[in-house]
Amino acid sequence: MLVVLSCSSSLSLSPVTLGSKINQSGAVTDTSLTYSFTEYTGNGTVRDLFNHLYFQGDEIFFSFEINRTVSPEQISVRFCNADGTACLPAERVMILEKRSLLSGSTSVVYGFSLVGSVLEAFNRRELKKPAPADRFCCRDIPLAVSVDVNHEGGKAVRRREGSLRINYR
Repeated sequence: MLVVLSCSSSLSLSPVTLGSKINQSGAVTDTSLTYSFTEYTGNGTVRDLFNHLYFQGDEIFFSFEINRTVSPEQISVRFCNADGTACLPAERVMILEKRSLLSGSTSVVYGFSLVGSVLEAFNRRELKKPAPADRFCCRDIPLAVSVDVNHEGGKAVRRREGSLRINYR
């Protein structure tokens, strides 16, 4: 005798986690968004400053879980400034599928954008201006990660707000 059980559940997303470190399973392991860079000592533009930060490679990570498997085409992740007027699509989005006999298949969606890329996207109008004397140091820079997951029932949306901070060593 073969018995097949089928459950239809609605799409469920966990809250989005932000941080500066992530493990191989796609979980954020350090929720701090404070970054320490070598100091920019040039007399260049805001773009030059952000390029300096970009090439140091520090990343802003995100992670969330979905109660089913998803494909990359279903996921949209953006880093946005506080008022949503400037957004940058996540530079990397990865999906790790987890299978369990008890809970079925779930997906961990995680990825990142570089700090320098995010700052450049948020400050496009300022790029040609001289870099400010404080080099954006020690200020809270508000950001949000916006997540859209398209599925057969429509679209699930999540937003996580936070602030990043730049320090120099």
